[in-house]
Amino acid sequence: MSFALHNSAARKKVDFKPIDPAHVRIYACGPTVYDLAHVGNARMMVVFDLIVRVLRDAFPKVTYVRNITDVDDKINAAATEQGLPIDVITSRTTQAMHEDMAALGVFAARYRATGYRSYCADGDDDRGPHRQGPCLRC
Repeated sequence: MSFALHNSAARKKVDFKPIDPAHVRIYACGPTVYDLAHVGNARMMVVFDLIVRVLRDAFPKVTYVRNITDVDDKINAAATEQGLPIDVITSRTTQAMHEDMAALGVFAARYRATGYRSYCADGDDDRGPHRQGPCLRC
């Protein structure tokens, strides 16, 4: 099976050719869980879910990674506004997001930014400084 994707850097459709046809890897930055999911969150998840399903039909092994960003200024603001700890806000909104996406038939994400907080806390790692300052690898 062959298909084309829009390459935003090239501003045109290009045929999809994986680096390793035996193991296709795809990463998508998931939602920031400061509030309930909205149509923009759902659009991203539905689109990538569809792409991954097509890839899984076309290639023998596909690894799909999509994180949930649970450390962010919007989350800090929501926690302050509601007088709740950050993990209470993010756990509640993450659970609601999983329920909403399950209703749409979308696979659940398994990665959270807090699991890597120390990795990026100083904006630097073994690969050198991040281009945009501290990074949560979303």
